[in-house]
Amino acid sequence: MQNQNEKIKLYINKIKNRVPKSLDISPVTKSEIETVNIYLKSRKDLIFKFWELNEHFGENWDYNKYPLGYMMTNKKSKKIVGFMGTIFSRRNLTEKNKICCNLSRWFVEKEYRKFSYALLLPILNNEKIIINATTPVKSLEQFFKKLGFENKNINYTIGFSFNFFCLFKKNFKRFTLSDESKIISSNLTKDQKQIFYDHKKYNCKQFIILDKKRELKPIFFVAKKTKKKGLKVLDIFYISNRENLIPYAKEIFCKICLSYKLPLIGLRFFNDEKINYCSFFLSKSVKKVFSIKHEEENKINNMLYSDFIIFE
Repeated sequence: MQNQNEKIKLYINKIKNRVPKSLDISPVTKSEIETVNIYLKSRKDLIFKFWELNEHFGENWDYNKYPLGYMMTNKKSKKIVGFMGTIFSRRNLTEKNKICCNLSRWFVEKEYRKFSYALLLPILNNEKIIINATTPVKSLEQFFKKLGFENKNINYTIGFSFNFFCLFKKNFKRFTLSDESKIISSNLTKDQKQIFYDHKKYNCKQFIILDKKRELKPIFFVAKKTKKKGLKVLDIFYISNRENLIPYAKEIFCKICLSYKLPLIGLRFFNDEKINYCSFFLSKSVKKVFSIKHEEENKINNMLYSDFIIFE
């Protein structure tokens, strides 16, 4: 009986053979950025807001080996008929730098959409690359599963974080917030510094919570101001030392919302990692899916290095 990996390989080969010879799938290197941007900008029925392509997180990338995406071209007309963005990063997982690829900005002209999967084929067989897709559309979830992806559940919560009673608690005054680069950097581990510098140019709000009693390790946050249904939200993508935060979550999140003058804070929870930072009655939660392949022992439990950071 075939094992699961063999079944996946057979399925990939099967769909690969269905791609018409009239279509060409080629990598988007730095020299093709403008060509693809012009193409995407000209599309009237994009399923996403147009943003120009950005370079990968970190530095010294070989964009021939790790392209900015893949474009689908009609060989006869020599016109682009589809594009899928790839956001590569180096993430320190299990004490090793792993290459990760976040799939984003997937668009194919209507008459070629049944061959959309062809844009995925160049990177699927590279088992050294961890591939993920943040909140794929419902119709893709089962398809990703057939390709060997694991569909993990995410709960996204937006909560009203201002708490009047927290202002009078000792623990509210116990913690201080700093967004000064020198203070942040001096309180981070080597791995956390990599995250800090990799996200610095993407207009992220990075700050650190310090304990005046010096009993708890500093808590490092990566967040970004976004809009959800017209409301301003501080979306938090990463929290270090979460175990230190949990007992004082309401006081710390109240301090954060006052510092940034944003009472609404968004947070994503993988599995059972929920943090009670606001009242249940003053929050709204939705379930989403995070598809990932080749993760194995390298557990990813945040939305760093993703299209959420670059495009939203």
